[in-house]
Amino acid sequence: MRSAIIIILLLLLLLIIEYPTIFLPLIVSIGGILFIIIKRTSNKIAREEQAISQSIEESSNIYKKIKSEIDIPIETRIVYYKDGDVGILKGSLQLWLKDGVLHFFPFIPVINKPIDIRNKVYLLKINVRDIEYFSREESRGRDTILKYSHKGQDYLMIFSNKDYRIFKEIIPDKDFDFSQEEDKVVKLVSNDR
Repeated sequence: MRSAIIIILLLLLLLIIEYPTIFLPLIVSIGGILFIIIKRTSNKIAREEQAISQSIEESSNIYKKIKSEIDIPIETRIVYYKDGDVGILKGSLQLWLKDGVLHFFPFIPVINKPIDIRNKVYLLKINVRDIEYFSREESRGRDTILKYSHKGQDYLMIFSNKDYRIFKEIIPDKDFDFSQEEDKVVKLVSNDR
């Protein structure tokens, strides 16, 4: 590979020496064009990086402002929201129960990429009475499912498998398996034999 590069450079040097009126202006022109292309590309990259940096800083400031307006308890649990019908930011959410209401708020220790803060970062409140159940969904790879209704509309939130334990600690009576067993016990007790 090196020998091929050396041969090409020697041929170019030979052509420049033999035909300086043709190859010297040609090399200067090509060099100038390459310089302009590289300069434009680097300027474009610098502008894009600056825009991303400003967006990250703006997202961080808005997040801090929203978070400062919310009374988040010192002790919260962290759950991982994967998907669902709720527009809250996917990822880690702080979770706490206060006065019969589940609270979810995005947990973002460091913002290192632009985020749709205005539409995705907010405090989601779900009244425990509106929660139909939570369970492990086998068909989804054992994800934790939380199903609730609000103003006549059903919502589904999908969390990671490990979050099942957290929901079981916070709202044990909404566990689908627990509800099913309790329903069986009631049927057995009321069964006329």
